[in-house]
Amino acid sequence: MAKAMSFLAGIAVSGVAAMAAYKALSPEKKAALKKQLAEKQASLRDLAVDYAFFAADAVEDRHGELKENNQHYADLTDKAQTVANKAQAFASKAQTKVEDVKEKLSKKTSEVTEQTNQVGSTEVNDIALDISETALQKQDSKDQVVDEAPAATNEFWDKLETLNHNQDDSEKTDK
Repeated sequence: MAKAMSFLAGIAVSGVAAMAAYKALSPEKKAALKKQLAEKQASLRDLAVDYAFFAADAVEDRHGELKENNQHYADLTDKAQTVANKAQAFASKAQTKVEDVKEKLSKKTSEVTEQTNQVGSTEVNDIALDISETALQKQDSKDQVVDEAPAATNEFWDKLETLNHNQDDSEKTDK
């Protein structure tokens, strides 16, 4: 608080001294000093006006840039929303297509399974018949072999005997 009082006292003393010095001046010097103060005042006023215009221009420029940016962002937001809507529509169509394909595949799978079951049972029956026929043929062949076995055995022994006889006869003639 003491500092503030000292400051105010300094300003008051300076003001009183300036006033005393001004009163002590001659009328020509007072006129010259008034003229200088008026010029300084006009110069400061012009400077303040220039600064005010400069500040107003700067604010206006920034405002225009912000407006442009806001419009740009609004346009981007609109475009993003449009793209999102198109993507959602595309995804919906794709989902519908996928469901259609799944349904068609399911129907085809059912048809193929049914056909395979029909063909499979027919083929199994055909294979079973083929196996049965083959088994019967083999059984017939076995039966025929069994039936012919004694005759073949007899024939073998007969030929063996004939060979032995022929050999014995040739040995006798050789002696």
